[in-house]
Amino acid sequence: MTPSVRLLGSLSLLVATVLLVCGCGQNLQKARAVVKGSISIGDKKLNAGNITFATADGRTGTGSIDESGNYIVTDAPIGECTIVVSVPAPKGGSMQAPGMKPPAGIPGMEKMAGPKMVDPSKVVQIPQKYNSRDTSDLKYTVRSGEQTHDIKLNP
Repeated sequence: MTPSVRLLGSLSLLVATVLLVCGCGQNLQKARAVVKGSISIGDKKLNAGNITFATADGRTGTGSIDESGNYIVTDAPIGECTIVVSVPAPKGGSMQAPGMKPPAGIPGMEKMAGPKMVDPSKVVQIPQKYNSRDTSDLKYTVRSGEQTHDIKLNP
C-alpha cells in the first residue's frame, strides 16, 4: 500500500469519525416536539396551572393549562418523559387565564387584552404527588412531530 493510499484511508476514517461524533441526524439535546391535549381529575377538567414534560437527563418542556383544561407544550423533549403538573394554591391573588378584557377607562389598556382572571377559590386542586418529578407516576414517550396526549389524574 502506498503512503498516499494510506493517507487517503486515514483521512476518510477521520472524516467518518467526526461526522459520527457530531451527528448527522437530530441532536437529542435539541430534538423537540409538540404535545397537546386535555387534563382532568375525576370528572373535572383542570382550569389553571402548568404541565412539564421532563426526561431523566434533565431536558424539559413546559406549557400552560387553560381554563377549559387544555394544554399545549411546544418544546417537549423527545424521549421517555415524566409528566409534572402544578396548579396554583387556592389562597391569595388570582391567576390569569386566556380571554380577559382589560379594565375600562384606563388609556391604552384596551389594546392590552390578555388573560381573564381565574378565581383562586375555583381552581381545581390535585394531589401533591403530581407536582414533583420524583413522585409523579405520569409517563409518556414523546415522539417527533405533533401529538395528542389526554391525561386523567387519579384523585
